[in-house]
Amino acid sequence: MGSGNLTSGNIPAITSRNKEIKGEVYLTKYFSPTVFRLYKDNQLLEGLFSKLDLQKYEFDVKTENGVMALPGSKVKDLIILDSLTRKSRIFINAKDYPTESGVPLVGFYEVIVSGSLSFIHHHRITFKTDYNPTLIEGGKDYRFFYAYDTYYLENGIVYKLPPKKKRFLLFKLNPKEMSDFITTNKIDLGKENGLKDAFIHYNELLSKEN
Repeated sequence: MGSGNLTSGNIPAITSRNKEIKGEVYLTKYFSPTVFRLYKDNQLLEGLFSKLDLQKYEFDVKTENGVMALPGSKVKDLIILDSLTRKSRIFINAKDYPTESGVPLVGFYEVIVSGSLSFIHHHRITFKTDYNPTLIEGGKDYRFFYAYDTYYLENGIVYKLPPKKKRFLLFKLNPKEMSDFITTNKIDLGKENGLKDAFIHYNELLSKEN
C-alpha cells in the first residue's frame, strides 16, 4: 500500500455554506486524527485531521493550505481517533455493501461491532423546518437535524435491524449459548449497549468455532 498526505493539488477547495440554514451538518463539530484508505491503489493518507460532512458525505480536512474537501466517493474506509472521547471509530463506504433490496445507501457506515455479524450505524441528517403550526412555536427557518439508523451486516449484505422481539433470531447459529448469555447478563436487546454486548459475544462464539 502507498501512503501520502493531502495537498491543495489533489483535493478541491471547500465552498462556502448557506448562512440561511441553521443546524450542524457535521458528525462532530471538531476535527479528529484520521487515517484514510482510498480506492485508488489502496493508498493510505495519514497524519491528517478531519470531520465528516453529513450533508455532502465528504470530509473537511486540515492541510498546510487550509481546510480542504475530500470527496467521500474516493474513500474506501477510514479510522478516526475521536478527539473528544479518545476512542477509535471505524467507517466503511456504504456503496460497497448493498442493502437487502440490492441498492446501497449513500455515505458511510460506522462499524460498532465487527465480525461475521457486524453491528453498524448509518449517520445522516434530515432537513426540515422547526416551526410547529399547532403550538405556534419554533422558527420558520429550515434546520438540519442529526439522526442515525441501525443495521447489521452479514455476508456482505446490509439489513435493517428487526424489531426488539425478533432480534434474538439474528443469533441463529448459537441459540442456546446466546440465550444463556442474554439471560445471565440481563441483556436488553432493545438498547444500544445490550445489542453491542450481544453482537460481541456472538462473534466471539463464531470465532471459537472457526
